[in-house]
Amino acid sequence: MRGDRFSCSRRFVLATLLLSMMTPRLFASDQTKPSPAKTRLVPEQVAIYRIFFDWYAGRNPGAIRLANRTVPLDPANHSAQNPCLKEIKLQNLADARSTIHTLDPEMTEGTKLRLSDPRRQLAPIQSTDPSRSIRKGKPLDDAVRDAFAAGLLTVSEIAFDENHMHALMSYGFYCGSLCGHGGNLLFEKVGGKWRISNAFCGGWVS
Repeated sequence: MRGDRFSCSRRFVLATLLLSMMTPRLFASDQTKPSPAKTRLVPEQVAIYRIFFDWYAGRNPGAIRLANRTVPLDPANHSAQNPCLKEIKLQNLADARSTIHTLDPEMTEGTKLRLSDPRRQLAPIQSTDPSRSIRKGKPLDDAVRDAFAAGLLTVSEIAFDENHMHALMSYGFYCGSLCGHGGNLLFEKVGGKWRISNAFCGGWVS
């Protein structure tokens, strides 16, 4: 499914690829190489990621490889054009756009997500890219199955509003040049607990 409503996360795929390759030359095009955060993830951030992990795993069968570090939040994702942010002003955007965190193994305990080094996972993704394997004669279903098994889920940094009642993050699953999906998710705090909002904030499929 394609269209205008899937346009605001396209650059998140590029961010995922750049982090996977981790070469200064590639980051130079944006003139912003993300820096490791000086502080660990706070409980509120961990809680939001855990909610996302449970939500994502519940919609995807089998084990899922998760990049062991975040990517910066794409500036396009918090544009005033985004309908889910119409009345929400995000704070800490400078940090969310320029830093990354390492994810602790404890964060994925009890889930079917397995932390992976994106640099090491790039080669398996390229070798199982459906656009290659199908051209070589592999059946479509087998090609897609192998690509998803080698694919990598990546999560962005989180941006909060001033009162920490709303938060925005992006995610992307990359399994080849024309294989992947992702989107933006708005979280809201209700009764002191975080949950995923029903607001549509944009997504993409490839």
